[in-house]
Amino acid sequence: FSEIETFESKDPFFDDPNIQIDLKEPEFSPGLLKTEKGGVLQAPNIRIQARSIVYISKVEEGEKKTLVKAEGDLFVEFGEYVFTGDSIEYDFTTSTGTIINGKSAIEPWYFGGEVIQLSSEGSLLIRQGFLTTSETLCPDWSIEATSAELKCRRFLSADKVCFKILKIPLLYVPCFKLDLNTIFDSPIRYTVRFGGQQ
Repeated sequence: FSEIETFESKDPFFDDPNIQIDLKEPEFSPGLLKTEKGGVLQAPNIRIQARSIVYISKVEEGEKKTLVKAEGDLFVEFGEYVFTGDSIEYDFTTSTGTIINGKSAIEPWYFGGEVIQLSSEGSLLIRQGFLTTSETLCPDWSIEATSAELKCRRFLSADKVCFKILKIPLLYVPCFKLDLNTIFDSPIRYTVRFGGQQ
């Protein structure tokens, strides 16, 4: 973003030294900071970049809560993960958040889901998710699950799993566990012949 301003205020709600706020043309009101022109928020273990950002800092039941809602051209770095998605809500107080329609990759794997929950210990909980090694928007094959958990960037456990090839369901299993580091190439290979040519 060009012409991004680092927000500085004497408002005690925005004086957290662990959160860096860089917004373009920010609008300020007590306990609320927002922009529709783009910006970046950084804190330990997370970096959020988006076009529309609302940063909220408030006191509820005697406790300070700091959170952000962001959407549009969303790019999130969470620990070692990098996500794109439609929107994110992240609570800096609890170090937890939710990405809607998020996608990411751990080479050679691509994965995502309708809802991805970020936990404070770095694991991911994925709802209506998918996993594939296919790089296309319409993957050649995929593993789809109602819910899944990914720990340590490698240990995947999923429930209500469907294996699909070319969007055709082939196999349903109630649960599935996989160490992503044990498979480095696509587990699906196929050959198509026409007119004597491969």
